[in-house]
Amino acid sequence: MTTDTAADLPTSLTITHAPAPIAYSVKDAAKAVGVSESLLRREIRAGYLYPRYIATKQVITHADLERWARTLPTAPRA
Repeated sequence: MTTDTAADLPTSLTITHAPAPIAYSVKDAAKAVGVSESLLRREIRAGYLYPRYIATKQVITHADLERWARTLPTAPRA
């Protein structure tokens, strides 16, 4: 059995991140924001968040999800 020494290890590593999804299912959008799926569905019904459709499946675009999140209050309700 051989062990690597510091001299054997790569000197630089490239870490790449996957790009943000273009659109999320409602369930995945809720996970991405850290809220419940039912809260997002209420926001959709109230007209604050607009879904798009792939056939009959609702999806939320990344841009729309960011836009909605920026409209949220910066402090909790009293």
